Amino acid sequence: MLNHITGDKPHQGVVLDAAPIQLKEFVPAEPSEFTESERSPVILVLDEIHDPQNFGAILRSAHFLGCSAVVVSDRNTAPLSPAVSRASVGALEVMVANDKLMKARNLHEMLAISGDLGWRVVGASSGPNSITSTKLSDGQPTILVMGNEHRGLRKHIRQCCQDVVIIPGQATDEDTRVDSLNVSVASAILLYELLHH
Repeated sequence: MLNHITGDKPHQGVVLDAAPIQLKEFVPAEPSEFTESERSPVILVLDEIHDPQNFGAILRSAHFLGCSAVVVSDRNTAPLSPAVSRASVGALEVMVANDKLMKARNLHEMLAISGDLGWRVVGASSGPNSITSTKLSDGQPTILVMGNEHRGLRKHIRQCCQDVVIIPGQATDEDTRVDSLNVSVASAILLYELLHH
């Protein structure tokens, strides 16, 4: 019977009929509104992450590392799905229940307002003026923006960033096929640098 209800998808003997998760709209606020401990708050913003596995893995890392909140673009983001939930290993539901996963209709506007309220906005991308991830942590309240898996940060989103950060790698000039990390791995590394150094 359960196999029929779930369409032969894994169920581990339990099925729950639940309403779809609805994310609240993120309202920019001063960093003091997000301070829960002695360390400065860090908000992770996801700009059009499409892959549900990446989305879930990012949520898992953000929750595990103690990120203050995660904000996703309202459009062109992987929908909240069983695949995202599985990859997050429960972090999706916990973050929604604690108002730590929200959406923004207009990321550009949200980032601009947040910058005016005292947040340092940092985008993850390569470029001539990029700082390395080891120089990232300085105790400032920070919004870290991660871009799409294939295109990276959109141009108008990158323009909102006061700094651009890169994770230095060991690839040589001859090996340009592997010039970056998966977005979920990069998110975890950068969050660790910001939250635990």
